Amino acid sequence: MDAAAIAAVLKDVLDSSKFAEETLDYMASILQEEPEAGDSEMWELLADFLRDAGVVAEDDEAAGLAICSQLVTRLRPGQAGGSTSSTAKAPAAAGKGSQGGGGYGGAKAEALSRPVMLSSLLEAAPQGSGAGFGDAYQVGDGPLGPRGGLEELPQEHLKVVAAVAKKKNEKIARRAERKAWRAEEMEEEDAVWVDLPAGQSLGGAGGAVDFHLERYNLVNKKGSGDLLCNASCTFAQGRRYGLLGRNGVGKSTFLDAVARREVPGVPSCSIFYVRQEVEGDERTAGEWLLQADSEKVRLNAEKEQLTGESSDGGIRLAQIYGRLEEIEGSEKHVEEKRASDILTGLGFDSVLRSKATRDLSGGWRMRVALACALFVSPGLLLLDEPTNHLDLETVIWLEHYINTGFHGTLLVVSHDRVFLNEVVTDIVLFENEALEVYRGDFNAFEKIREEHRARQERLREQQEMKREHLQEYITKHAEAGNNGCKAAAQRKARIRKLDKLGMEAQSAIEGRKIKLSYDGVQKDVEAVQDVASVTLTFPDPGVCDSLGNPLLRFTDLEFGYGDEPALFSGLNLSIGQDSRIAILGKNGSGKSTLLKLLLSKLRPRAGSSAPHRGACVEYVAQHHLENLDGESRPLQIALDRFPGDGSMTHELKMRMHLGHFGLGGDVLPHQKVKTLSGGQKFRVSLALAMYRKPHLLVMDEPTNHLDLETIDALVDALDEFKGGVILVSHDEHLIDSVCKDLYVLEKKKLNRFPGGIIEYKKRVLANSKLTS
Repeated sequence: MDAAAIAAVLKDVLDSSKFAEETLDYMASILQEEPEAGDSEMWELLADFLRDAGVVAEDDEAAGLAICSQLVTRLRPGQAGGSTSSTAKAPAAAGKGSQGGGGYGGAKAEALSRPVMLSSLLEAAPQGSGAGFGDAYQVGDGPLGPRGGLEELPQEHLKVVAAVAKKKNEKIARRAERKAWRAEEMEEEDAVWVDLPAGQSLGGAGGAVDFHLERYNLVNKKGSGDLLCNASCTFAQGRRYGLLGRNGVGKSTFLDAVARREVPGVPSCSIFYVRQEVEGDERTAGEWLLQADSEKVRLNAEKEQLTGESSDGGIRLAQIYGRLEEIEGSEKHVEEKRASDILTGLGFDSVLRSKATRDLSGGWRMRVALACALFVSPGLLLLDEPTNHLDLETVIWLEHYINTGFHGTLLVVSHDRVFLNEVVTDIVLFENEALEVYRGDFNAFEKIREEHRARQERLREQQEMKREHLQEYITKHAEAGNNGCKAAAQRKARIRKLDKLGMEAQSAIEGRKIKLSYDGVQKDVEAVQDVASVTLTFPDPGVCDSLGNPLLRFTDLEFGYGDEPALFSGLNLSIGQDSRIAILGKNGSGKSTLLKLLLSKLRPRAGSSAPHRGACVEYVAQHHLENLDGESRPLQIALDRFPGDGSMTHELKMRMHLGHFGLGGDVLPHQKVKTLSGGQKFRVSLALAMYRKPHLLVMDEPTNHLDLETIDALVDALDEFKGGVILVSHDEHLIDSVCKDLYVLEKKKLNRFPGGIIEYKKRVLANSKLTS
C-alpha cells in the first residue's frame, strides 16, 4: 500500500484535526517501511505521535494498542489484529519451510536445546561450502550439541541470515531516530519553528551538544542523485559555522533536513530555523517574540492534561504552577524589555510594531524571524541568507548581537563575506558531495584553500616526476633484455614503488607515515581542478560629455509623497561618469525613493533635477527577478526587449552579448528562467540592463541571492566599467571594493561621509550605544 493510501486510513481512524498534514504523511511513511508490523510493533512506532497529539494518555497503552489493532485491520484486512508481531509470525514462517516452501532444507522448526555457533556448523560442512563465513555471525557461545536438520547449513542461507539481521538493525536505528523527531510546529510552509525534544527540563530548552555526521547521504528532493555522499564531519557545541557552496549544491536542503531531524546525530536541544522567505500572520512582531519560546504553551498544555487526569500528579503540578508564576510574574517585564530591545535593534518603530506581520514586507518579516531566533536563543540556530533583506545598519547590529548575545551553536548560509568574517568561527565547505570543515573565518578559509591548492600542485608535480623516472627505468630495462634475477627484482621493486606513489604523497600531506595495513590503498594526488569561474564583461559606453559636465545634478531638491511630510530636503548631488557612490541609510529613510528621482520616475516638490540629455541611465532593481517570466528563456527575453531588425545577424549579436555575462553556449540561452540559479537570473537582468551601454548604472541591493563567485565577478566588472555607478547595498565587501564616496541619508538630509566603510561601521555601533 502506498503512503497516500496509508495516510487516508490514518485520517479515517484517528482524529485528523489533532495532527498536522505533514505529521500524518510522516507517520504513513513510517508504516510503509514496516509493512508487516502488528499492533504491538505499530504501537511502538506511533506511540510518541499519538501521545503528543493527546489521542491517548501517557500511560494508557491499552488504548494505543486498540487503535493500532484497528489500523492493522484496515491496512491489512486479511490479517488478524491481536498482538501480531515479528515474534508471533515466526512459527508461521517456519511452517512454510517445513513444507519445502523456502525453508532450510525442509527441516521442521523446533526450539534449540542449547546455544548454537554458526562457525562450528561450517567446520563440518563440505569443502567449498564457505567454511569460516559463520565466524562473523555467532549465536551464543556454548558448544554445539546434537541437532537434526541443521548439520549442513549452506553458505547462501548464512548470507540471507546476515542480510536480514543487518536490515533489522537498520530499522531499529531508524526507529530510535524517529523517537527523537518531534512533529510539533513543523509544517512545510512555516519559515520558523522551535523544536523542543522529549525529556526537556522544566527550566528551558537546554544547551547544545556536539553534532556528529558520519557517512551521511543527503537525498536530492528536486532531482536525481544525492547532494551529499558518505559525508562525515562534526559541529562542536557553541561554535558558529558558515556553510559555503555554489548556488544549487544543496545548502538550504541540508539546513532543512537538520531542522526536521532527518539527519542522524542531530543533538537533543532546541532548534530554531529561519528560512530565506518568511510568511506572516495576524500577530504583531512583539507577539511573535513573546510566543516564540513555547515553554509557557507547553507547560499550560501539560497542566491541563494533569488536571484532567485522576492519577496523582500533585508534585509535577506544583512544579508547573511555580514555573508559570515565575514566567508570568517576575520575569515578564524582563522578557518584554528584552524583546523590545531586540526589535529596536532591528529597526522596528512603534508603527511597525503595531502592524500584523502579514502586512509587513518580506524584509521586515525576515527581521521578525531573526528577532524570534535571538530572543529564544536556542541550542542550535540555523540561518539561511539572513542579511538578504537587511540594510547595512541592521547587519552591523546583527553581527554585534550574535557575537555578544548568542551562546549556542550557529549554522549560517550567507554570501556576505564581511558578515562571515565577523560572525563565524569555522567554515564548512559544501563541495563535491562532501562537507569539509576549516577552522577560522572566511579570510582564513581563503588563505588555507590557496595553501592547499599550492601544495597539491607541488605534490602533483613531484609525483609525476617520480612516476616518469620510475617508468623510464622499467621500460628501458625491459627493452634492453636485462632479465636476470637481479634485474627482474629491481624492476619489480620499482613497480611496487610506482604503485605506492599515492601513499608517499599522502604521507607528505598528513605529516605521518602511511601504512597500507592500517590506512589502506591511497589514491594518487589528482591534478588541481580549476572551477569554472564566473566572468562578467561590461560594454564600454564611450564618453557622454567631452567637456566633463555631470550626467545628473540635484540642487536644493525636496521630495515627499502627497501631503505627507518631506522625506528629504535641501538635497544637493552631482554625478559624473567617473562617480562611484554608495548611498547608505536605514530602511525607510528614502534610499529607494532617491533612486527613483535619479531615474526621473518621480518629480521633486522643490529644487531642480538636471539630467544630461545624452546620458543613458540603466537600473537593476532589488526585486529584478520578479520582472522575469519564469517560462521564458534568456535569449527570447533579450530579443523581445531589443528586437533590432529581426535578422539572424542581430540574434548572433545578442548571443554574443549574453555570452559576456556567462550565458553563452547552446544550453543556457534556451533554458527556462525558472530553472536557472539565482546568480544566473541576476546575470540575465544585468545583461538586459547593459545592452544599451549605459553611462550610469544604478543598482539596488544587487548581491541578494548571489553566490560569492558571482559577487566577485560583479566587483571585477564594476571596477573595469567605464561608466558611473550608484549602489544601495548592505554588502560591505562590495561597497569597499567599488565605491569611492559614501553618502548617508538620515534626518531628511543627504550628506557625504568623510571616511570609508570601516569608519562608518564604527559610527553605527557608537550611535547604537554599542562598543565593538
